[in-house]
Amino acid sequence: MDTKLHRPTTVDERRGVRLRNVLVAAVLALTLLGVTEVPPARGESSVRVEGVVNEVRFTNGDIRNPIKGEELYLSLSEPLGGASTLKLVLGRSVKVTPAHLAAGEDLDHVLASRRVIASGSLSQPSRGGLPVFTADHIQVKDDASVGTGFDISGGPTRIVPLLTVLCRFNDQLDNQGPQSYFEGLLGPNGLAADYWKEATYDQVSFASSKVVPESGSWYVLPSKMSEYLIVGEDKTDMDLVKLYDDCTKLAAQDVNLDNFGIVNLMFNTQLVNYSFGGGWGGRRVTWIPGNHWKDAWIVLHELGHALGGLHSPFQAEYDNAWDLESGANLATQPNPIYGNVPQHPNVWNKDRSGWIGPERKVAVPTQGTTTFTLVSASNPVSPGPIMATIKPDGFHSYILEFRTLEGYDAGLPFGGESGAVIIHEVFDDPDPKGKGPRAVLLGADGGVGARWLEGDVLKRWELNTPYVPNVYDIDGFLIRVDEISAHTAKVTVTRLPYSLVEKGVRSTTAYAVTWDDITDVETDFMLQYWPVGHPEQAETTLRPANSTSYIRAGLQPGQEFVHRIRACNAIGCGPWSPEFVYGTKDFGIQTK
Repeated sequence: MDTKLHRPTTVDERRGVRLRNVLVAAVLALTLLGVTEVPPARGESSVRVEGVVNEVRFTNGDIRNPIKGEELYLSLSEPLGGASTLKLVLGRSVKVTPAHLAAGEDLDHVLASRRVIASGSLSQPSRGGLPVFTADHIQVKDDASVGTGFDISGGPTRIVPLLTVLCRFNDQLDNQGPQSYFEGLLGPNGLAADYWKEATYDQVSFASSKVVPESGSWYVLPSKMSEYLIVGEDKTDMDLVKLYDDCTKLAAQDVNLDNFGIVNLMFNTQLVNYSFGGGWGGRRVTWIPGNHWKDAWIVLHELGHALGGLHSPFQAEYDNAWDLESGANLATQPNPIYGNVPQHPNVWNKDRSGWIGPERKVAVPTQGTTTFTLVSASNPVSPGPIMATIKPDGFHSYILEFRTLEGYDAGLPFGGESGAVIIHEVFDDPDPKGKGPRAVLLGADGGVGARWLEGDVLKRWELNTPYVPNVYDIDGFLIRVDEISAHTAKVTVTRLPYSLVEKGVRSTTAYAVTWDDITDVETDFMLQYWPVGHPEQAETTLRPANSTSYIRAGLQPGQEFVHRIRACNAIGCGPWSPEFVYGTKDFGIQTK
């Protein structure tokens, strides 16, 4: 596939950077509903905590499913054993139930805003420190979110106050932006507030956001700019920890940091050629150096990471024009004050963050034929699903959405039409780089070539896309866009039959192949075979429905052939099975 890769040169989250070799940690704030303590045994007591998980905040800027044995911290609304905070360790055999919630999901996505029961053992430290709670089981009591975000305000809207901290280096005092600029960008009624209100369907509010110092004169950091850089052999990185510590220490003189959901750190010089969004110190944080805050797409992109968004590339990290987190500069609209304003996150990222309710999602059956209508995810003006999920197996799925040229999505790369279906393949298993769940855009490229228009058909097994695991793809279905209107798209998904050919009985002059008839919708099976090394001599035979074997006779000893089979019906044929070599024996009696 010949593609032109778009690689932004101004932003690189470098989400794999270890922050001063600090261990990954997280904070789970629980609204405690009930605690039961059992008499201690050997310094431990059995504890059962029931509550609502109000927030999961990671401290390393990379949202992952914490490994077993990882340390987290529970802030309790009511003291337990005299402590208001517990150190939580995930036990070696920890389970999260129901199981389907934990399968391939990040811990924050599984637990955020849900009512849970956590059980485990509580031990008191011998020499001070926090009590240690080892969780053996975390049960999600209900399959629906009971709360909605950083601060639960009693309604469906998440109140996420932003604290924007303006910091300048003591040897670089120029390039200060005016207070009014940041109020207009990140204040309670600023551009970012309007953007996220639309992108989250009115579920995120930046009410009570603040920019400090309020005097308009930026805080002066205690060190020179060079002391906030980590210089390596081949690259230079921001010292995220030192920048965070020094900048927030100045802000803490004027505000209580605990009153804010996200802390935005703005610096007056171009430290490096990237910005960063994620978390540190138990808070959601963005680090925006120099002139990066003069372009809204960079700021909103990093806020997306702080809100839990992940990359969903086409082939490179930043080449997907249909998602804020992997192509924010590829589908923008100009703003006279704030540079370029980006498109929405894709529905995979919106759903990860909890912004798509069950009434807005459809799970497509993996057998037979299903037709459904998607409502525009850009502007869902009517009831109905904005996200469809096809999950053919346990390790990956397909997510469909319908995008239109409206609102902040008006800069999407359309070719004259006003709407298109967009498809991402989502892999739940960790990839070779250990990034955990990730989505990959399907199409000819990361822009206009990813539009699925009226009449288009995706035959999944014929598509070669990156990041496919080293297992045979047996998806075997068609996705057809039937009809597109102003705000809806009608889609039909058909699961085609599939079968797997296997070795059977053989002799010196004959052999048999068998296959599993795992479908009940085939009209026949298409078996193909050819001598090893000579695919140009391929022969094809059709076998009747419900048959499971075929015998070839009249052969010479030691002949070997390549075989494959697929099931067919009136709609079409499924994917070919994996190829395998089999044939007659050189000598001897019949054997398997």
